[in-house]
Amino acid sequence: MDQLTLIFGSSVSKRLNEYVGVYQNDAGSFEIKIELQNEQLAMLFQGREDENFKLEHYHYNLFTWLLSRNQLIKRGRWVLQPADYYIIRFEENEAGYIHNFVWVNDPDVPMGEKFVLQDASRHTSRETNKGW
Repeated sequence: MDQLTLIFGSSVSKRLNEYVGVYQNDAGSFEIKIELQNEQLAMLFQGREDENFKLEHYHYNLFTWLLSRNQLIKRGRWVLQPADYYIIRFEENEAGYIHNFVWVNDPDVPMGEKFVLQDASRHTSRETNKGW
C-alpha cells in the first residue's frame, strides 16, 4: 500500500452498517467478521470474540485497529508490524456498495490481500443516505 496520509476533517464515506458483514480471502482459508458494536465498527478474526479489535476511522473508507504496544502485548499480538498492517481499506463496487477490503497482512504482498464480502444480497436496493 502506498504511504498513507491522514486527511484531517474527513468523514466516514458510508453509514457504518454498510461495512458490516463476513469477509473472506480469495483462498477461502481466512475470514474476518466486521460488526457494529456500540456505534463503532469492530473486526473479529475468524469471527472469534477473543480476537475482537475496534476499528477507528482513519479517513474515508480506511480504518485502523492499531493499539498501543502494551495493549498489543497483552493481547498476544506481534508488535513489530509496519504501520500498513493496522490499516483496513474498504473498497466499493461499480454500484457504490462496499464489496471488499484490502489488508496488508504479509510484507511479501505489498498490495495487500483482498477479503470479499460474502453476503452482498443486502446491496440489492440502495437507500439514499448521508445522515450519519
